[in-house]
Formats: sequence, structure tokens, C-alpha cells
Amino acid sequence: MTRTIHIKGLTGRFDVPSFLWTENETLTLKFDVAEKRIGRYIVVVICGEQRKTVYLGRDMSAELSPEFIQKGEYQPLTILLEFRPPKWTRAMIGNDPSNGGFCIEPLKIERVNENTCAVAWMQKLEGDFEALSKRLKTVEDKLKEFEDEGVPLLVENE
Repeated sequence: MTRTIHIKGLTGRFDVPSFLWTENETLTLKFDVAEKRIGRYIVVVICGEQRKTVYLGRDMSAELSPEFIQKGEYQPLTILLEFRPPKWTRAMIGNDPSNGGFCIEPLKIERVNENTCAVAWMQKLEGDFEALSKRLKTVEDKLKEFEDEGVPLLVENE
């Protein structure tokens, strides 16, 4: 299974908010960088206690074996990306988001009845916030309707 992470600026987002894959399938992460730079990208993927570092080649992809995720006990995948210019050994753009590096959304792995599902955390949170905002708007409209019809809202002052 191949999933693409679209990198725009210093932010990386998955191409789909969630997906299923089989327990014995290799997960390939392909990086689509909007701003092309001359140099090398290095990705570090962390799953529980497991850690894998890959220098990205021309195809800009890294493969994660099923064993990597199993040994990581299906913990969320943290993906760290850094950029190094051709002749430097130090990172030009580090992999620490709190220090100006790339911020790639974590991938939460859920197991249900032998099925594995991955959820892009930021996209899920955005969907949850949107649903809650709609619900809050509905409640506010209903409250406004009650107030407009002469039913006062009682608020106790402490």
C-alpha cells in the first residue's frame, strides 16, 4: 500500500484521512514536496520503541515492513523529515517541528478484529472540530429561538 504525504512549506499531510491495510502488507510512504530543493531528505519513522531512518532517493519514498509496525505494538507513527544540502553534513531544515522543522501529521493505528486502520490525526481532529462547530451552531440557534420567543435565559450570578 502506498500513501502520499504532501509537503507544503513545512507541513506534511496525508493524501487521505484514513485507510485500511492488511497485517502482512508493506506500507510505503511517498513524499510529495511542493518546493523542490537540491539536496537530500532524510525521514525517521518512529513506532513505539521501533525507529527507522531512511535517506530518500529519487522516488522520495520509504517502506515500512509489517514487522516494523507489529514490533512497535501498533503505536502511532511519528514521522520526522529533515533536509540537508548536498555538501553539508548538518541539517538545513531539522526534523524537530518545535525548532522550525517539518511538521508531519502523526498516523494513528487502530486494530479492530484483526483489521488494521490508519487515521491521519490532524485531519481527524479537523473533522471532529468541524462537526462540533456545527453542533454548537445548532444549539446556539435553538437558544436564540427560545430567547426570541420570549423565553428568557436564566443565568445565576455568583
